[in-house]
Amino acid sequence: MKQWTIFFRIIIAILVVAGRAEGQQSRLDSLRSLIQLEKNETKKTDLLLQLSTELRDSNPDSSFNISQEVLRSSKKLDNEQHLKADLNRIFYYLKRSKSDTSLALADKNIILLKQQGKNDSMLAQFQSVSGFSLMNLNRQKEALERFYSALKTSENIKDVSTQSKILHQIGWAYMELNQNEEAIKFFKSSLALLKANQRPAEYPATYNNMAACYGALGKYDSVYKYIELGIKLSQKKNNPGAEANAWFIKGTALMEQKKYNEALACFMNARPLREKTGNAFFIVSDLAVMAELYAMMGNTGEGIKTSKEALTLAEKENLEAKYPMIYKAMALNYEKAGDYKMASDIYKKLNLVQDQVYTNASQEALAEMQTKYETEKKERIIQEQQFNLRR
Repeated sequence: MKQWTIFFRIIIAILVVAGRAEGQQSRLDSLRSLIQLEKNETKKTDLLLQLSTELRDSNPDSSFNISQEVLRSSKKLDNEQHLKADLNRIFYYLKRSKSDTSLALADKNIILLKQQGKNDSMLAQFQSVSGFSLMNLNRQKEALERFYSALKTSENIKDVSTQSKILHQIGWAYMELNQNEEAIKFFKSSLALLKANQRPAEYPATYNNMAACYGALGKYDSVYKYIELGIKLSQKKNNPGAEANAWFIKGTALMEQKKYNEALACFMNARPLREKTGNAFFIVSDLAVMAELYAMMGNTGEGIKTSKEALTLAEKENLEAKYPMIYKAMALNYEKAGDYKMASDIYKKLNLVQDQVYTNASQEALAEMQTKYETEKKERIIQEQQFNLRR
């Protein structure tokens, strides 16, 4: 009990500084009160894990520390509590660009859950985060396989929230492969599923990514429509990472319309939010986009410096998926600066890494994967109908 008393004091200190959004703060205050009053160790552990989950986006360090401390302190953790603690730790590793670690931890739990043959809800979540890890590791085709497996698992148990999240993730994977129209279909399916079940939109990234896809298609009215929804939902959810993404997507659209000063203002709005998250995957993207903007503004010295900073960080964090956009920005700056030899060398590197990214993720392979999923889904529906008729 003494160990739990010390742990609880740590949690109270964390709560003082965590969560600024009014809705989240109310939930945090409620959890704090319940934790303080709860005497049963098992129930207290459940509340602490709820707290860790609540803090995933707004304070990932605190979320991780709580889960770690739960694993160390409680002697009576059941399997469900272990799984939840591991899931929260995986989200932390993802936010800190430790995708190898997050993938290993996810795979460990996927194997365990398949051996046990139960708890499909947790299995779907681990399959989903393993796909997210693979996306960060530039293994898009494998990521899509995990996402489709997670979607199948969540459909079997009719878990609407997880289905919606995974549909969003599949859309994200297609977006990263520049298949924007296909990506938009999945983003809209994610939102439609929630609406059909009378649930509000849960993920700011769905709106943000839809806006980014429309930007790639040159449909700027749709960009601004969805990005405003993304900013509002990010602020409501107290999600600085998603809000930073939204500002950068809006800035990128303005940049493409040659509204350079307005674009730079958006990027500057995003910087403190991004620094707060500390996620190298997105910081690298931001730097590459800013480097491209500097080239367009004629400030090639700053552009070359920024693109080199992005490349250094990407190499340090093994973010090979970000090389194409970095090289594109870097080559453009050298070209604008009149250094055509350097620009040519960088364009050669760009062509090489693009070939590597898409070799194992051709449209034919992805279409085959989606067809397989749709066929299996139809077969399951037919089997269920036949069962109901016999019954």
